[in-house]
Amino acid sequence: MDEKALSTLTPEQAQVIPAIVQHMMGPLVEAMGKLLENNTAALQQLSAAQQVQNDRLEALERQIRLNTPVTRQQVRYLSAAMKEHALELLDKSSVSDPKAVRKLVGIIKKDVLSHYGIT
Repeated sequence: MDEKALSTLTPEQAQVIPAIVQHMMGPLVEAMGKLLENNTAALQQLSAAQQVQNDRLEALERQIRLNTPVTRQQVRYLSAAMKEHALELLDKSSVSDPKAVRKLVGIIKKDVLSHYGIT
């Protein structure tokens, strides 16, 4: 339509146009709303399924770490590293008590084991 055709509308016709547009677009907007609701529900279901998969994968990784054998040399290395770290931490606080060292090594060991899912 050109400007000339638009200017030939009567005031009554101009008042009716919004109602006509609303009547025509109403079902379309309603259908789009339902479609968006359905899509949102589907995405939420996918998100929940993905979370379940992530949880399962994490549990599997934890189990694999538990099943991986640790050699005696690795145990010695880890124990020495934990003791060294405990000594460094206690040295910062000027503590040299052997009991405190053993206790802190135990705490570090517990933290490391819990990090890998071993309780």
